[in-house]
Amino acid sequence: MSVTYIETPSAASPPLATDDGNTMYLVSRLLSRQGATRATVDTWEGSKAAADEMYEDYKNHALVSSITTAQNGGKKSVTLTWPVEFTDGAFPGEGDVDESGDVWSMSFIEVPTPLVAHEYFQTAYVEGSGEIIEDEIARCESALKRGRSYVASGEYKEYVSRYYALRVAGVEEYMQFGVELRRTFTSTDVNEITAIPATMGQVVAIANIGAPAAMVSVINAITRIANYTTSDPSTVQFENAAFEFLHRPPDLTLEGDDVEPKWSCVDSWWGLAKWSKVIYPGGTWDPQGEMVE
Repeated sequence: MSVTYIETPSAASPPLATDDGNTMYLVSRLLSRQGATRATVDTWEGSKAAADEMYEDYKNHALVSSITTAQNGGKKSVTLTWPVEFTDGAFPGEGDVDESGDVWSMSFIEVPTPLVAHEYFQTAYVEGSGEIIEDEIARCESALKRGRSYVASGEYKEYVSRYYALRVAGVEEYMQFGVELRRTFTSTDVNEITAIPATMGQVVAIANIGAPAAMVSVINAITRIANYTTSDPSTVQFENAAFEFLHRPPDLTLEGDDVEPKWSCVDSWWGLAKWSKVIYPGGTWDPQGEMVE
């Protein structure tokens, strides 16, 4: 059937007896904003058949961030959340999106990391005695400094022989990857702009950043090396990557004046596996060296 949508306030939620069964009525339209996230929440009501068809029509809609249904006596409601603010028109389209609204983007960053910290060599640390492999790597490094050859031996010789081969080839570091998340927007609200530096230099949970669910889903789908089941590099195991996000200083541009200010802002966060809780509040890595009681 073809569903008719009535958004006239006076027609909202009419008695079921007057409904032809093919009509959905707009019960409420609420604007919502949490941090950087703007939304419009619509609640529509009608017969079960009309509500079920509306659900099927909009459950995969590109501009619908969530959709739920609820039975209310002989009627059924459908609640739609759109990731834009609008008041006119039954449904938002491209014209309802403010050109100065938020634009979210992401890219990957690479962080040079000491070779010995790679998961392949760390697997040997975890599986065996750290002192044994540390002694072998120390012997390897000593041979390199003196210009002498090194032949790996012992239980972890395959790990250390590969370490030596990489070092002879000039490899001292590897690139650990992370994510840079950016929010680009404009604002005339000076309070919104002055609030941004409040968490600068702190680690923030991605749930508190306000990024769109689609962007978060992409980030949560990233994988990274977990470990190796043996010394054979082909036995690599992967896991979903989890990131801690460091709030970086924003880029701010004032395009207006004190009377009519208009700020252009690029806010960004760097996501790595862990940040030091000593240097960056909110991080979970607590580095500690040897201590004597």
